[in-house]
Amino acid sequence: MWGGALLSNVGTWMETVALGYYVADSTGKASWLAIVAAAGFLPGAIIGPVGSAMADRLRRRRVLAVGSTASGLIAAALALWVGTGNATPAGIAVVAFIAGCVSAFTFPSFQTTLPTLVPRDQLVAAVGLSNAQWNIGRVVGPALAAIAIALGGIQAALWCNAASYLAVVVAVVRVRFQQPVGERRPIFGALADGFRFARNSPAMRSMLVLMVATIAIASPFIAFVPQMATTVLGGGSNAMGLFFPFLDEPSVEMHGVEAAGHGVDTHQHAASLSKGRPGILHGNKTYLLQDADGQITEAHSISAGLDYPGIGPEHAWLNDVKRVTYVHATDTDALEAFQLCAKLEGILPALEPAHALAHVMRIAPGMPKDKLIVMNMCGRGDKDIFTVADALKVTL
Repeated sequence: MWGGALLSNVGTWMETVALGYYVADSTGKASWLAIVAAAGFLPGAIIGPVGSAMADRLRRRRVLAVGSTASGLIAAALALWVGTGNATPAGIAVVAFIAGCVSAFTFPSFQTTLPTLVPRDQLVAAVGLSNAQWNIGRVVGPALAAIAIALGGIQAALWCNAASYLAVVVAVVRVRFQQPVGERRPIFGALADGFRFARNSPAMRSMLVLMVATIAIASPFIAFVPQMATTVLGGGSNAMGLFFPFLDEPSVEMHGVEAAGHGVDTHQHAASLSKGRPGILHGNKTYLLQDADGQITEAHSISAGLDYPGIGPEHAWLNDVKRVTYVHATDTDALEAFQLCAKLEGILPALEPAHALAHVMRIAPGMPKDKLIVMNMCGRGDKDIFTVADALKVTL
C-alpha cells in the first residue's frame, strides 16, 4: 500500500505541475492558475468531512478500488484532452474539481485503513512512513514532471499520473483488509461530535488551525511554480520577474539596464542588446557579444552577476518588439549609485541593481513628481563590499 500510494502521489504532483504549466503557457495569467488550484483543493474543504465520515461506514477496499479507478480514468481523459491542444482553463478547473471530489472520498479511506495494516506497537512508525511518502511525492513529482515535459510534452506528465493509479488498484487487490464493524450513527451527528471534540481540545484546535493555514497559504504554492519558472529562468531573470505582470499594460513604461562596463564603445562591457548581434549560445537564439567569425567574446562588468556575453531570449524579443526600452550603465555609474544609496538610505545594494539605480538617478529629475517609479532592488551588497572597496581604493 505504501508503494502504491507513493507512486500515485508522485503522479498527482506531476499532473499539478503539468496543468499549471499548460494553463500558464496558454493564458499567461496567474489568476487562472489560482482558479485551477482552488478547484482542486475546494472539494476537500467542502465534502472532505463527509468523505471522512463515510470511510467508517463503507467498505474501504471497494472505495479505494472504485475511487482509484475513477481517478485514473479522469486523469486519462484529461491527458487526451490536453494532448489535442483544445483544453480550456475553465474546463480544466471543472475537471480538477471533479477529481478533487473523488479524492475527498478515497483519501480518508486510505488514512483510516492504515491502522489496520500494522501491529499497534508499529503504528507510530507507519504514520511516519505515510507522511514521508507524501512529502517525497511533493519533491519528486515536480522534478519528474519537468523531465517528462521536456521529453514528451505536457501530456506525457499527465499520462504518468493516469498510469500511477494502477499501482493503487494493484495494491488494494493484493492487501488483506481488516475493517471493523461500520459506524451506524447518523453522519451529521458524528460530524457534530467531531467538531465539538476539536473545539474543546486545545491541542487538537491548535493543530487544526495550523493545518488549515498551511493548506490555505502554502499548499497552493506548487501550482504557481510553472508561472515562476516561465518568468524567472534564463539571463535577465530578475528583470523579467518585474516586467512580466506589466507586459499587457501599455500605460506602464519599462526600462531594462545593461552593464556597460568601461563603456559600450570599448571592448569591456556586457551590453549584448546594445552592441551584440543574433547568435546561438547554450541552446538559445539571442543577442550575443561575438567577433566577426561568430566566436563569443569576453564580457566585462564590475558586477559578477552581469558578466555574461548574452541575454535571455525573452529580453531579446521584448527589445525587438519595442515593448521595453533597454539602456546601459557603466561601472562608474553603478559605483556612484551604490555609494549614494548607502549614504542616504543606509542600504548596501548589490552591484547588479546598482546599475538600475544609476539609471533611475538619471531619469528621475526630469519626471513629474507625481509619477511613480518601481525599481527592482534585487539583492544585498554584502557580497560586493570587497569589490567596491578595491574599485574605490579603500582598505578594509
